[in-house]
Amino acid sequence: DTSTTIIDLDRLSFWLATNSEGRNFMSTMVGEVARNFPETAGKIIVVNAPSVFSALWSFLKPMLAQRTIDKISIFGAEPKKFQSHLLDL
Repeated sequence: DTSTTIIDLDRLSFWLATNSEGRNFMSTMVGEVARNFPETAGKIIVVNAPSVFSALWSFLKPMLAQRTIDKISIFGAEPKKFQSHLLDL
């Protein structure tokens, strides 16, 4: 079985995306998921991603396998763009 994960980044702070402590936390979290649950992740949908998320994504993306990256959809704070995607689940 696979899962669908929805991550709401509405309150993502600039600190988490740019601070070394915040990046280390995110790196550890992504690494643990990739090592321990690589096949259980189905779709991963990120919503309300602020512009600062692009910095965090560029840091995290090289740590992920391409098959994991292919499962991820990222949407900004435009509900009309991601609502139809969520309803299609």
